[in-house]
Amino acid sequence: MPGHLSLLEVLRTIKSTHDGSLSFRDGTSDDSTTAICVNGRLVLPGLVRLDSVAPTRDGVLRLRIDPLPGFEVVRDLVVDHWSMERRRESTQPWMIAATREGAATMQGNIGLMEPNVATALHSITDFGSPALLQASSDAVPHANGYLGPAVLASVWARRNDPRSSVSSVGMLDKILGSSNGIKAETDLTSIRRQNGSGLVVSEALLDAKTHVLEREAYNGRHGKHVWWYTWTLKSSGKVNDTVLYRQVLGPIGLIGNLTSGVTARMMSGFTRTGGDMIADMLAFIAPPAGIGKMPRQFNSSVNNHHEVVAIFNELDGRF
Repeated sequence: MPGHLSLLEVLRTIKSTHDGSLSFRDGTSDDSTTAICVNGRLVLPGLVRLDSVAPTRDGVLRLRIDPLPGFEVVRDLVVDHWSMERRRESTQPWMIAATREGAATMQGNIGLMEPNVATALHSITDFGSPALLQASSDAVPHANGYLGPAVLASVWARRNDPRSSVSSVGMLDKILGSSNGIKAETDLTSIRRQNGSGLVVSEALLDAKTHVLEREAYNGRHGKHVWWYTWTLKSSGKVNDTVLYRQVLGPIGLIGNLTSGVTARMMSGFTRTGGDMIADMLAFIAPPAGIGKMPRQFNSSVNNHHEVVAIFNELDGRF
């Protein structure tokens, strides 16, 4: 096959010449429902050339095509998007408008909005395929109740829309802060890696996560750990994975941890994480093997809270 063919044309060719039973969603080149996974990449097949995703090695072209992850497979490459639609419907996606200032024009009265605000709101939801964005999250296939990035990006845009009423903003805040909201997203980097709007959407979701934690005064398990980690990192500007466990405990946790021996083992260098010495064979044979062995991972202050949260999530995804 020539490399200039789109993946959608390749699928049509395979269906017509090799396997007439092959099932996939067909449509225009930019049809958002045609998204598939090709050689590990989530793409719209009508917009991607064959030679850009399937390099030729030793004269052999290898192409692995899978259905989108996180959705129920109907047949072959066809997936059911209804699960995403049900989650979208649960957020009540209709507009509940607030009374606001407008301008009288020849066409009638219209609302006003600052250009930069309108551009920012539009960029958050300017993704070509909701299904592709939903599948880009590593959490969606494993969390049945999680709303997903495609749904939450729209919720966050509506929450920041100045046209939304006070009651609507309050409802959207509850959705974002729920157990199936933005705190259920474990890793935004998988979304950030997607081409196109992935960077903008991941930054918007990071802002949404920061907003939820601030609104809830860092209550709960996730907020408590982020708060203490933020305080430690901002005050010292240095992160060391030996003391990461101690940093996120807070003062009460540290006091309660004195009797368990975890803090003592970490401070004395017998183990890297404070676990039992038998779990670290090097420390078990030649203690204390950890003294002076841990290099600094960061050695500069961090001013922005969202950067601290991102670092925290990267270093320890359990929280």
